[in-house]
Amino acid sequence: MELQEVKRNLNKMVVYKGKKGIYKMTACTLRKGKDGIYYSAELLDTKHGNSVLHCSLNDIEVE
Repeated sequence: MELQEVKRNLNKMVVYKGKKGIYKMTACTLRKGKDGIYYSAELLDTKHGNSVLHCSLNDIEVE
């Protein structure tokens, strides 16, 4: 997912490629790590007890 698509997909269902599941995108966070500044997405797993998953925007597709 591109950064421009984040606003329109917040609180909507998205596909996480890593686990091949459908999650609700609840946040996008700017972080600083060893490799510099990057964005991560917060995904809510509504099917399994509302657990939260953090991943790269590159790992998300619009449903």
